[in-house]
Amino acid sequence: MDDIADGGPGSAEKTREELLIQTFEEYYDKIYRFFLFNVHSHEQAQDLAGEVFCRVASAWPTYDPEKAAVSTWVFTVAKNLLRDSWRKRRLVQVELGEIAINAELDDGAEKAEQKEMLCQALQTLTSRERELIGLKYVADLSTAEIASLTGLSPNNIRVTLFRTMKKLQTKVVDIQAVP
Repeated sequence: MDDIADGGPGSAEKTREELLIQTFEEYYDKIYRFFLFNVHSHEQAQDLAGEVFCRVASAWPTYDPEKAAVSTWVFTVAKNLLRDSWRKRRLVQVELGEIAINAELDDGAEKAEQKEMLCQALQTLTSRERELIGLKYVADLSTAEIASLTGLSPNNIRVTLFRTMKKLQTKVVDIQAVP
């Protein structure tokens, strides 16, 4: 793969089209397997892998081999596309200790019911608790990143999240118990 890294965009040795074909041949299977592992659907993995290479092709003139290797760049595009895909599907996942509630908004009555329970439970939290839950589990930020955004200490964030998750777990169980 050194050929691609050494002969990135602007290379006199190979044309843009040859480099794109070489990149596709080298990385398509790896990108496809990355998506398949994450989405568990052959069709969706193929669609996403194809989209990665469309984006790579359109952004190829802006690629700078001094900033990152082709592999790093292609996988960064893939990771960003996966995140975009999850956001578009509006996948909500909140882990509650041993209980995990997954609610995909467009997926059947049971998922909608789970989402409703989760929304009810979230409404019982303070705005600060909801903000921390959102930053940690929806935005997927680290404790250090949350600390810099909120001005709270990392220890305060960890303790608050632990207590909030216990509180949320109890609320979901209580809501489930109501007929």
